[in-house]
Amino acid sequence: SRLVKTHAEAGHTPVVIAAGRAVRAVAAFGDALRPEVRENLNRLRALGFRFEILSGDHQIVVDRVASDLGLPSGSARGEQSPEEKLARISELRAIGERVIMVGDGVNDTAAMAAATVGIAVHGGAEACLRAADVFATRNGLEPVTEAVSGSRRALAAIRRGIAISLGYNVVGIGLALSGLL
Repeated sequence: SRLVKTHAEAGHTPVVIAAGRAVRAVAAFGDALRPEVRENLNRLRALGFRFEILSGDHQIVVDRVASDLGLPSGSARGEQSPEEKLARISELRAIGERVIMVGDGVNDTAAMAAATVGIAVHGGAEACLRAADVFATRNGLEPVTEAVSGSRRALAAIRRGIAISLGYNVVGIGLALSGLL
């Protein structure tokens, strides 16, 4: 019906309530995007990340969310089964992509386990939490952004330590070979 399509295009999931074959009501459910989501996505974009949405929700709803987030056309896949999510993550991994999968439901567990890093968000299903490498204890995308930024800083510190150690050892070996150490 037109009302169902209107709700879906607005980014809500419509539910038709019927008695027999007669539609009695249409309810629409949805979550507003958190205000900080765009900012966090922009921070992650600046770090070189690109995004895809894999959702079990209707394609029209997913397209609306993708549009609201400024994601490119074709980067949002709706009506995805757990198997289709897993297949997409596996496809990306097969071509050498490093994939971070963020999820909250049982339908995300297989894809999350197949990802390079799986992140379960606060309030997620227990099965999802078990499949995840990282669990965000706070709501929203901010913990994901913090985890990514923190891991990048940690890797940079490790690389600096290795470089300093290598330099120290090269100098030490040179001094030892020359008889000065």
